[in-house]
Amino acid sequence: MRDNKKQMKFQIFKTANKQWAFRIRSTNGKTLAHSESYTRKQAAVKAINRIKSDSCNAIVEHLPEP
Repeated sequence: MRDNKKQMKFQIFKTANKQWAFRIRSTNGKTLAHSESYTRKQAAVKAINRIKSDSCNAIVEHLPEP
């Protein structure tokens, strides 16, 4: 079994305005990304599952500097 402290993780939580959101935490505990707000918890879970399934095929897009 892996040590949960050393795994990247998605954390789902209720926001101050009673909506749902999630953040992605790195293995060192720092926040890598924060989602938009969702009215339903299931919508946040669906977004997480989409990220998990689609990210392995994601490309890195280098945008021009302003």
